[in-house]
Amino acid sequence: MLSKVISASVSGIDASIVQVEVDLSNGIPSFTMTGYLGARVKEAGDRVRTALKNVGYPVPSSRIVVNVSPASIRKSGTMLDLPVAIGILCDLGVIPEEKLQDTMILGELSLDGTMNGICGVLPMICEAKEQGIRRCILPAENVREAELVGEIDIIGVQSLADVIGILTGGECIEETVLCKTPSKRVNRRKIHESDFIEVSGQYAAKRAILIAAAGRHNIMLSGPPGSGKTLLASRIPTILPSMSQEEIIDVTKIYSVAGLIDGNEGCIRVRPFRTPHHTISQAGLLGGGVSPMPGEVTLAHNGVLFLDELTKFKTGVLECLRQPVEEKQISIIRNSAIWRFPADFMLVAAMNPCKCGYYPDRNLCHCTNADIANHYKKLSRPFLDRFDLAVHIDKPQYEEVSGKKELSVEGMIGRMRESVDTHYNPGMDSKTMKKIVDKAVSIQKKRYTGLDICYNSELNFTQIKKFCPLDEAGNQFMKRAYEKYDLSARGYGKILKVARTIADIEQSADIQLSHLSEAVCFRNINMDGQ
Repeated sequence: MLSKVISASVSGIDASIVQVEVDLSNGIPSFTMTGYLGARVKEAGDRVRTALKNVGYPVPSSRIVVNVSPASIRKSGTMLDLPVAIGILCDLGVIPEEKLQDTMILGELSLDGTMNGICGVLPMICEAKEQGIRRCILPAENVREAELVGEIDIIGVQSLADVIGILTGGECIEETVLCKTPSKRVNRRKIHESDFIEVSGQYAAKRAILIAAAGRHNIMLSGPPGSGKTLLASRIPTILPSMSQEEIIDVTKIYSVAGLIDGNEGCIRVRPFRTPHHTISQAGLLGGGVSPMPGEVTLAHNGVLFLDELTKFKTGVLECLRQPVEEKQISIIRNSAIWRFPADFMLVAAMNPCKCGYYPDRNLCHCTNADIANHYKKLSRPFLDRFDLAVHIDKPQYEEVSGKKELSVEGMIGRMRESVDTHYNPGMDSKTMKKIVDKAVSIQKKRYTGLDICYNSELNFTQIKKFCPLDEAGNQFMKRAYEKYDLSARGYGKILKVARTIADIEQSADIQLSHLSEAVCFRNINMDGQ
């Protein structure tokens, strides 16, 4: 007898619906699985046999053949244990075949028949919904994640015995969870509890970060040890715009595949903030493996990738970032297939200006010119060109740290701009800064309605000409800046995009000369140590 069970498999962060075909026949007892399967899928045979025996359904000595179609898709993971077990029970006549109609079954089995949580549930449920499947049976641990989709019945089970009870019309045990509508439960976890108001001084850096967050621009922070680079970077998520429902699903899919979803929370509702250590490998940063898994650039999708101690990263690792920063995705090529992972993140980096960290203060820095040159040797000009803004952070003054003296607004920002920005109060907290960012982002989304972009940083050169026009004074200013600072075409475009964001923050329809001057100022902070 042949039985068929609907299930699914994940490749990258995309899912495909598969059919688990099970056939029991007379012959030499064996358990054969086919269909382009990974090693963990092939291990299902022993787990399924033992689990069925331990719940009271021993498998007779017969020839069992399991095929997972289509064979053109590589299957990996342990989510096919349960559908294989159900297929065998259907062949044995325990479960009626009609009970499997329009039902997707997923789950990993323990030897005693209990269910274990699996990875990649959200993309599989999304694909099931697209294919018109009406319900899904899966481990109770994955219910919170699966119910995010909606419009599909989700049945969470604790054991194989629960599934048999459901499919044979018996009563479900008390622990079985049934969800038909998306949960209204909100993830209350507060990952980013810090606030910019806690950072003493550093008003120019805060201004630069505000601009970067408003347009999702890449930003580099440099300065001596203890100046507050990491402190500032860690607070960037507190001012980023809240994620839309579509972004929540996209990020949760990634974390689901990576196995980083907490079963009690179900989804990711705060923007990711990833801080990989400088010893990370290329595969760890970009993703990889026999069956490629998301790397840090993908885990930072729709959030922030923070590279602290930038010059300590391996040169090859940093150079590999250039393509995903521009293309917003990473492609991993293997002989069998090509995996594409999203990588649309805000790149934030922090570094010391020299090996000891105190250059150009020659009272503290005793590095030679050769030492300083070697310090920057790992950072190529093309890589540095990917940063839209760069700001040098000095050690805060005693009055700023102690709070004994309030500096004037002119004193706080004057080093970065000739005119004072009346739309920015250097003493504001993260909540107020977020309101400014939200307003600027709203302007951008309205402007780019109908296009495949949302932020100024995503503008291509054709779009820059359309949305960042300059008057005669602006053109003359940019000509002088282009020649004086030896800008690349990419650098020129990034200055215009940053200026467009500054204009949006100030709710100006046109890019003014003051916006250009500030963008140039933040673009040309000393990045080569000379």
